[in-house]
This record gives sequence, structure tokens and C-alpha cells, in this order.
Amino acid sequence: MSIDLYRNDQIYNMIAEGEVANILSHYNSDYVMNIIKDNLNKRFSFNSSINAPNIVASFEMNFKDLIVQYPSDVDNIKQAREEVYIDIIENICQAYNLQYINNPN
Repeated sequence: MSIDLYRNDQIYNMIAEGEVANILSHYNSDYVMNIIKDNLNKRFSFNSSINAPNIVASFEMNFKDLIVQYPSDVDNIKQAREEVYIDIIENICQAYNLQYINNPN
């Protein structure tokens, strides 16, 4: 029995996010931030047949894979993860004219 991925959004999104995580692992942070900015610029584009993959979930999958692959470098990976997420938040805030105040608690 075959599965129609376009009709099952959850399966399609999981596969797409995994593929995006794999692709993102091969590019530098400037490229990654350009993807975020491009998605923000296209936020009002509508495609009724396919949902866009969750880029942030893809990042998270990538960071988790890195932690498993390099357990001795967890602190650096977590620091890079936090920096990427802060950059994403700042880009979202800029796109929507919002202000983010980081609360260390």
C-alpha cells in the first residue's frame, strides 16, 4: 500500500524537515539566515497543496544530531544553537517590527 505524501501533511512535513536539516548541515550561517529572511519575505505567499517545512524544527533536528555525533562538544553546539535561534528571533522581530528582550531566566 503506497502513501500519498501530499495528502498526509504530518508525514510530508517530517520528511521535508529531515531533508532540510540534512541540507542545512552543509551550509554556513549566512546561507541559513538568507533562507530565514527569504521565508519571511514570502510569508504571505499561499500554496494550498504543500505546506512549507518548519525550518526551525529542521535546525533543531540538526543540532540534536550534532550532539549525538559529537558528545564531547555539547557546550559549543548548544552555544551555536542559541546564537542561531537568537538570530532567527531578531530576523522575525525585524520583519514584523517587534522588539525582543532577552530574559536570562
